[in-house]
Amino acid sequence: MSPGELPVRLSNIMKEINLLPDRVLRTPSVQLVQSWYVQSLLDIMEFHDRDPEDQTTLGQ
Repeated sequence: MSPGELPVRLSNIMKEINLLPDRVLRTPSVQLVQSWYVQSLLDIMEFHDRDPEDQTTLGQ
């Protein structure tokens, strides 16, 4: 998997979730899963352009 592929995959899954019927989208379980995808995408984007060899990237 290329480095840019994961954010694209996550965003495509998020689009698919948003296509669910409204009554399903309003359920707590779907909202929770949706929030996990949003947080995962934000986390990945935070580190996307960083150098993996840079020790500050790892918080060391």
